[in-house]
Amino acid sequence: MTHRTQTPVIELHDVSFGYDSASMVLEDIHLAMNQGDFLGLVGPNGSGKSTLIKIMLGLIKPQQGEVKLFGKPIRSFRDWSRIGYVSQKANSFNTGFPATVFEVVSTGLFGKMGLFKWIGNQEKEWIDQAIERVGLGDLAKRNIGRLSGGQQQRTFIARALVSQPELLILDEPTVGVDAESERRFFDLIEKLRVELGITILLVSHDIGAITNKVSQVACLNRKLYYHGDSRDFVHQQTQILSAAYGQEVRILQHTH
Repeated sequence: MTHRTQTPVIELHDVSFGYDSASMVLEDIHLAMNQGDFLGLVGPNGSGKSTLIKIMLGLIKPQQGEVKLFGKPIRSFRDWSRIGYVSQKANSFNTGFPATVFEVVSTGLFGKMGLFKWIGNQEKEWIDQAIERVGLGDLAKRNIGRLSGGQQQRTFIARALVSQPELLILDEPTVGVDAESERRFFDLIEKLRVELGITILLVSHDIGAITNKVSQVACLNRKLYYHGDSRDFVHQQTQILSAAYGQEVRILQHTH
Protein backbone atom coordinates (compact mmCIF):
# COMPACT_ATOMS: atom_id res chain seq x y z
CA MET A 1 0.00 0.00 0.00
CA THR A 2 1.18 3.56 -0.70
CA HIS A 3 0.51 7.08 0.48
CA ARG A 4 0.53 6.12 4.18
CA THR A 5 -0.17 9.04 6.45
CA GLN A 6 -0.77 9.70 10.13
CA THR A 7 -3.53 12.21 9.44
CA PRO A 8 -7.14 10.96 9.65
CA VAL A 9 -8.43 9.17 6.58
CA ILE A 10 -11.82 10.90 6.89
CA GLU A 11 -12.73 14.01 8.91
CA LEU A 12 -16.15 15.61 9.12
CA HIS A 13 -16.56 18.77 11.15
CA ASP A 14 -20.01 20.24 11.88
CA VAL A 15 -21.51 18.77 8.70
CA SER A 16 -25.20 19.43 8.01
CA PHE A 17 -27.32 18.75 4.96
CA GLY A 18 -30.96 19.06 3.95
CA TYR A 19 -32.85 19.07 0.69
CA ASP A 20 -34.79 22.06 1.98
CA SER A 21 -34.67 24.20 5.13
CA ALA A 22 -37.66 22.43 6.66
CA SER A 23 -36.28 18.87 6.49
CA MET A 24 -32.68 18.39 7.58
CA VAL A 25 -31.20 14.99 6.72
CA LEU A 26 -27.98 15.46 8.72
CA GLU A 27 -27.26 17.86 11.56
CA ASP A 28 -23.92 18.83 13.13
CA ILE A 29 -22.01 15.64 12.27
CA HIS A 30 -18.52 15.34 13.73
CA LEU A 31 -16.74 12.13 12.74
CA ALA A 32 -13.19 10.96 12.09
CA MET A 33 -11.60 7.70 10.97
CA ASN A 34 -7.93 6.84 11.30
CA GLN A 35 -5.85 4.41 9.28
CA GLY A 36 -6.78 0.80 10.05
CA ASP A 37 -10.14 1.60 11.67
CA PHE A 38 -13.10 -0.71 11.02
CA LEU A 39 -16.17 1.42 11.56
CA GLY A 40 -19.77 0.26 11.42
CA LEU A 41 -22.18 3.06 10.51
CA VAL A 42 -25.58 2.00 11.80
CA GLY A 43 -29.04 3.48 11.97
CA PRO A 44 -32.61 2.94 10.78
CA ASN A 45 -33.73 3.27 7.18
CA GLY A 46 -33.96 6.96 6.32
CA SER A 47 -31.48 7.97 9.02
CA GLY A 48 -29.11 9.75 6.60
CA LYS A 49 -26.51 6.99 6.17
CA SER A 50 -26.57 7.05 2.36
CA THR A 51 -26.49 10.85 2.32
CA LEU A 52 -23.46 10.84 4.60
CA ILE A 53 -21.65 8.41 2.29
CA LYS A 54 -22.45 10.60 -0.74
CA ILE A 55 -20.94 13.57 1.11
CA MET A 56 -17.81 11.55 1.91
CA LEU A 57 -17.50 10.57 -1.76
CA GLY A 58 -17.93 14.15 -2.95
CA LEU A 59 -21.20 13.38 -4.74
CA ILE A 60 -23.12 16.05 -2.84
CA LYS A 61 -21.90 19.08 -0.93
CA PRO A 62 -22.86 19.72 2.69
CA GLN A 63 -24.76 22.91 3.35
CA GLN A 64 -22.58 23.48 6.37
CA GLY A 65 -19.30 22.16 7.70
CA GLU A 66 -16.04 20.78 6.35
CA VAL A 67 -15.04 17.39 4.94
CA LYS A 68 -11.44 16.24 4.59
CA LEU A 69 -10.06 13.11 2.92
CA PHE A 70 -6.52 12.09 3.82
CA GLY A 71 -5.97 15.54 5.28
CA LYS A 72 -7.15 17.46 2.18
CA PRO A 73 -10.36 19.47 1.91
CA ILE A 74 -12.70 17.42 -0.28
CA ARG A 75 -13.10 20.28 -2.76
CA SER A 76 -9.41 19.92 -3.71
CA PHE A 77 -9.12 16.11 -3.32
CA ARG A 78 -8.42 14.36 -6.61
CA ASP A 79 -6.84 10.98 -5.79
CA TRP A 80 -10.11 9.00 -5.79
CA SER A 81 -8.32 5.71 -6.51
CA ARG A 82 -7.36 5.75 -2.81
CA ILE A 83 -11.04 5.03 -2.03
CA GLY A 84 -12.84 1.81 -2.98
CA TYR A 85 -16.63 1.79 -2.90
CA VAL A 86 -19.18 -1.02 -3.14
CA SER A 87 -22.67 0.42 -3.49
CA GLN A 88 -25.86 -1.10 -2.19
CA LYS A 89 -27.01 -1.45 -5.81
CA ALA A 90 -24.25 -4.01 -6.45
CA ASN A 91 -26.42 -6.54 -4.64
CA SER A 92 -29.14 -6.16 -7.29
CA PHE A 93 -26.78 -6.48 -10.26
CA ASN A 94 -28.29 -7.57 -13.58
CA THR A 95 -27.25 -11.22 -13.71
CA GLY A 96 -27.80 -11.26 -17.48
CA PHE A 97 -24.97 -8.78 -18.06
CA PRO A 98 -22.49 -10.49 -20.45
CA ALA A 99 -19.21 -9.99 -18.58
CA THR A 100 -16.75 -12.29 -16.84
CA VAL A 101 -15.45 -11.82 -13.32
CA PHE A 102 -12.14 -10.58 -14.79
CA GLU A 103 -13.94 -8.01 -16.98
CA VAL A 104 -16.09 -6.71 -14.13
CA VAL A 105 -13.09 -6.34 -11.82
CA SER A 106 -11.12 -4.56 -14.56
CA THR A 107 -13.67 -1.72 -14.58
CA GLY A 108 -12.39 -0.77 -11.13
CA LEU A 109 -9.25 0.57 -12.82
CA PHE A 110 -11.02 3.09 -15.06
CA GLY A 111 -10.72 5.85 -12.49
CA LYS A 112 -7.00 5.20 -12.09
CA MET A 113 -5.93 4.67 -15.71
CA GLY A 114 -8.69 6.32 -17.75
CA LEU A 115 -11.63 4.85 -19.60
CA PHE A 116 -9.97 4.09 -22.94
CA LYS A 117 -6.45 3.07 -21.92
CA TRP A 118 -5.43 -0.44 -22.88
CA ILE A 119 -5.03 -2.90 -20.00
CA GLY A 120 -1.37 -3.92 -19.91
CA ASN A 121 0.50 -6.66 -18.07
CA GLN A 122 0.77 -4.59 -14.88
CA GLU A 123 -2.96 -3.94 -14.81
CA LYS A 124 -3.72 -7.62 -15.54
CA GLU A 125 -1.55 -8.55 -12.56
CA TRP A 126 -3.50 -6.15 -10.32
CA ILE A 127 -6.79 -7.64 -11.53
CA ASP A 128 -5.59 -11.20 -10.96
CA GLN A 129 -4.35 -10.29 -7.47
CA ALA A 130 -7.70 -8.70 -6.52
CA ILE A 131 -9.63 -11.74 -7.76
CA GLU A 132 -7.32 -14.12 -5.88
CA ARG A 133 -7.57 -12.03 -2.75
CA VAL A 134 -11.35 -12.52 -2.57
CA GLY A 135 -11.06 -16.25 -3.28
CA LEU A 136 -12.38 -16.31 -6.86
CA GLY A 137 -9.19 -17.21 -8.72
CA ASP A 138 -10.73 -20.29 -10.30
CA LEU A 139 -13.79 -18.34 -11.49
CA ALA A 140 -12.06 -15.41 -13.21
CA LYS A 141 -13.34 -16.41 -16.67
CA ARG A 142 -16.87 -17.25 -15.57
CA ASN A 143 -19.77 -15.01 -16.53
CA ILE A 144 -20.89 -13.06 -13.48
CA GLY A 145 -24.49 -14.09 -14.10
CA ARG A 146 -23.55 -17.70 -13.33
CA LEU A 147 -22.24 -16.88 -9.86
CA SER A 148 -24.04 -17.18 -6.54
CA GLY A 149 -25.04 -14.04 -4.65
CA GLY A 150 -22.05 -14.38 -2.33
CA GLN A 151 -19.65 -14.85 -5.26
CA GLN A 152 -21.07 -11.79 -7.02
CA GLN A 153 -20.57 -9.84 -3.80
CA ARG A 154 -16.91 -10.91 -3.73
CA THR A 155 -16.54 -9.86 -7.37
CA PHE A 156 -17.63 -6.31 -6.56
CA ILE A 157 -15.32 -6.21 -3.54
CA ALA A 158 -12.48 -7.25 -5.87
CA ARG A 159 -13.48 -4.45 -8.26
CA ALA A 160 -13.23 -1.99 -5.37
CA LEU A 161 -9.85 -3.40 -4.33
CA VAL A 162 -8.18 -3.50 -7.74
CA SER A 163 -7.02 0.12 -7.58
CA GLN A 164 -5.30 -0.71 -4.25
CA PRO A 165 -7.32 1.73 -2.13
CA GLU A 166 -6.54 2.70 1.44
CA LEU A 167 -10.20 3.24 2.35
CA LEU A 168 -12.97 0.75 1.52
CA ILE A 169 -16.60 1.87 1.87
CA LEU A 170 -19.26 -0.87 1.84
CA ASP A 171 -22.91 0.18 1.69
CA GLU A 172 -25.27 -2.50 3.09
CA PRO A 173 -23.02 -5.29 1.75
CA THR A 174 -24.88 -8.25 3.28
CA VAL A 175 -28.37 -7.41 2.00
CA GLY A 176 -29.73 -10.29 -0.07
CA VAL A 177 -27.10 -12.90 0.79
CA ASP A 178 -27.60 -16.01 2.89
CA ALA A 179 -26.16 -16.63 6.34
CA GLU A 180 -23.17 -18.62 5.07
CA SER A 181 -22.27 -15.94 2.52
CA GLU A 182 -22.57 -13.32 5.26
CA ARG A 183 -20.17 -15.29 7.48
CA ARG A 184 -17.68 -15.64 4.62
CA PHE A 185 -18.03 -11.95 3.86
CA PHE A 186 -17.02 -10.92 7.38
CA ASP A 187 -14.14 -13.42 7.35
CA LEU A 188 -12.94 -11.84 4.10
CA ILE A 189 -13.24 -8.29 5.40
CA GLU A 190 -11.26 -9.15 8.52
CA LYS A 191 -8.59 -10.77 6.35
CA LEU A 192 -8.35 -7.65 4.18
CA ARG A 193 -8.12 -5.41 7.21
CA VAL A 194 -5.29 -7.45 8.74
CA GLU A 195 -3.33 -8.19 5.55
CA LEU A 196 -3.65 -4.80 3.84
CA GLY A 197 -4.05 -2.48 6.83
CA ILE A 198 -7.00 -1.05 4.95
CA THR A 199 -9.49 1.32 6.62
CA ILE A 200 -13.06 0.05 6.32
CA LEU A 201 -16.39 1.83 6.66
CA LEU A 202 -19.33 -0.60 6.64
CA VAL A 203 -22.86 0.81 6.42
CA SER A 204 -25.72 -1.26 7.82
CA HIS A 205 -29.13 -1.05 9.46
CA ASP A 206 -28.60 -4.53 10.96
CA ILE A 207 -27.02 -3.50 14.24
CA GLY A 208 -27.07 -6.96 15.83
CA ALA A 209 -25.21 -8.49 12.90
CA ILE A 210 -22.20 -6.18 12.89
CA THR A 211 -21.55 -4.87 16.41
CA ASN A 212 -19.39 -7.88 17.24
CA LYS A 213 -17.51 -7.60 13.92
CA VAL A 214 -16.39 -3.97 13.80
CA SER A 215 -13.93 -2.17 16.08
CA GLN A 216 -15.91 1.10 16.19
CA VAL A 217 -19.55 2.08 15.82
CA ALA A 218 -21.18 5.30 14.69
CA CYS A 219 -24.93 5.41 15.36
CA LEU A 220 -26.76 7.87 13.13
CA ASN A 221 -30.31 9.09 12.88
CA ARG A 222 -30.00 12.57 11.41
CA LYS A 223 -27.68 13.36 14.34
CA LEU A 224 -24.76 11.27 15.53
CA TYR A 225 -25.80 9.61 18.79
CA TYR A 226 -22.62 7.62 19.33
CA HIS A 227 -19.15 7.33 17.82
CA GLY A 228 -16.61 5.18 19.59
CA ASP A 229 -15.43 1.71 20.59
CA SER A 230 -17.81 -1.11 19.64
CA ARG A 231 -17.47 -2.79 23.05
CA ASP A 232 -18.55 0.40 24.81
CA PHE A 233 -21.42 0.69 22.35
CA VAL A 234 -22.63 -2.83 23.20
CA HIS A 235 -22.63 -1.98 26.92
CA GLN A 236 -24.67 1.19 26.33
CA GLN A 237 -26.68 0.18 23.28
CA THR A 238 -30.11 0.14 24.90
CA GLN A 239 -29.80 3.77 25.97
CA ILE A 240 -28.08 4.89 22.76
CA LEU A 241 -30.56 3.22 20.43
CA SER A 242 -33.58 4.32 22.43
CA ALA A 243 -32.37 7.91 22.05
CA ALA A 244 -31.53 7.48 18.37
CA TYR A 245 -34.72 5.64 17.40
CA GLY A 246 -37.01 7.54 19.74
CA GLN A 247 -38.36 4.38 21.36
CA GLU A 248 -37.19 1.44 23.43
CA VAL A 249 -35.12 -0.94 21.30
CA ARG A 250 -34.17 -4.57 21.87
CA ILE A 251 -31.17 -5.93 19.94
CA LEU A 252 -31.11 -9.42 18.49
CA GLN A 253 -27.52 -10.69 18.25
CA HIS A 254 -26.75 -12.87 15.22
CA THR A 255 -24.53 -15.87 15.94
CA HIS A 256 -24.09 -17.54 12.57
